[in-house]
Amino acid sequence: MNGQTSRIMRPRIVIYAGILAALVLGFVLAFLMRSPMALNVLHDRNTFYRMVDKDTIENVYTIKIMNKGRKADVYQLSASGLPGLEVATDVDVSMLQAAPGELISVPIKIRASKAEANKRLHTIELHVSSESASVSETIKYFGYKK
Repeated sequence: MNGQTSRIMRPRIVIYAGILAALVLGFVLAFLMRSPMALNVLHDRNTFYRMVDKDTIENVYTIKIMNKGRKADVYQLSASGLPGLEVATDVDVSMLQAAPGELISVPIKIRASKAEANKRLHTIELHVSSESASVSETIKYFGYKK
């Protein structure tokens, strides 16, 4: 200061600039990589499973799908993990569409044959897909074992 020139590029300033650049880069990457859909699956608390007929059992779930995108989307449901799994809903298929920012809640039934669901507990995947994204969630499926 006493007649000397001051240095702008001090080590502390370079370190702070690097930390700030890393935070901004992390925020931009997180924003660009976020999924346009969120999925939450809740198992019915009343019954673990129920018999549809003598050869078929079903588990009841409530799914909540949030459209985090910028356009309306239509969703398709499927399940895997046991042979012959079938996903059924009591609502109209048009209920599986959501406007931007909308949260939809839909009760679904996943059915399997009694011969395939022969353990007390199975791990299955529920898949929800649309034009813009696809999301899967691992859920528990209660089977029939006597």
